Amino acid sequence: MIAVDLDDLPLGRTVSAAPHAGVDLPRDVAPGESLILRLSGSTRRHVCDWTATLHWWDGTRARKRTIDHRGRPFRVTAPGPATGDAAR
Repeated sequence: MIAVDLDDLPLGRTVSAAPHAGVDLPRDVAPGESLILRLSGSTRRHVCDWTATLHWWDGTRARKRTIDHRGRPFRVTAPGPATGDAAR
């Protein structure tokens, strides 16, 4: 599981999750094995829009996939009054 506290990230910038995720990336996956990543973004102070872009090497070529909500960013809302509108 990769859990990212969106309150700790800079506004409007692309950042690597590795220092924030609590999981060692990159990882090696042997042929025939699978790696399942569960992504979770949370906030306590803002309304945040976010997507994730995964980059990997499949042994033959570099691959890239954007994870989003049906073509739009995920939206996460603080549990109390928000202090920003789509701040992330």
